[in-house]
Amino acid sequence: MCQEGITPNEKTFGKLMEAAAKVGEVTVAEGWLRMHVEAGFQLDMMDLNTMAASFAKLGDLKGAERWLFDEAGKLGLSPTTTSFNILMDLARDTREAESWLERMETSRLLPDLLTYNTLMAVAARGGGAEAVSQAAGWFEKAQQAGCDPDLRSFNSILNACASCGDAEQAQVWLSRMQRAGFRADTLSYGSLISSLARQSEVQEAERYLQISLEMRAEPDIISYTEVINAMASVKNGTAAARWLTAALDAAWCCLR
Repeated sequence: MCQEGITPNEKTFGKLMEAAAKVGEVTVAEGWLRMHVEAGFQLDMMDLNTMAASFAKLGDLKGAERWLFDEAGKLGLSPTTTSFNILMDLARDTREAESWLERMETSRLLPDLLTYNTLMAVAARGGGAEAVSQAAGWFEKAQQAGCDPDLRSFNSILNACASCGDAEQAQVWLSRMQRAGFRADTLSYGSLISSLARQSEVQEAERYLQISLEMRAEPDIISYTEVINAMASVKNGTAAARWLTAALDAAWCCLR
């Protein structure tokens, strides 16, 4: 870059670190950070958040904590809301995520929409009968805090419905999402289809798979598989074969 007469600035190094962090290339991200410092630029909390995110991508909690607390402390910097969001996303369960929220609030930091979305996602990952109520609870708290839910918010709750096979609540939340002005995407329909298939509501699962195709919310392989398995479970081999063919055709189109 320098050999070509182009002088990188602070923003350049930040973008390069960010690109490496997104794919979990920790060594590459650290290399760009060293060059950032050697070029005479001061590190800020945004840079340290980027480094922590690269470790988070690998599921390395200790690595993320080192950058957000140890390295930040050496530089006289303090974690931000983004810092705690990164740590919450690594939580193994809702209790652990909530402990990071408490620590954030103790640091007098306000949660943002990403905070609430992360808490919803952690609840959904946990599965079980309480997943939907926990995720919905954080959805309501986001609204109370003045954070307008986005598509990711609704998809997290739909995912919670899928994790415990709550087809009724999945349909309720899909309708609520659409009334809020959001267009269902692949994840939205996929969660609903999974919920329906696991409740043996075969015809409804098939209907929503067809709707997702018509709405150009291209189904993923999981949605096709859920419907194929549901059809096989009720011994409807013709429909199972038809959807298997559709899945193979979709995969072929992606490869072309």
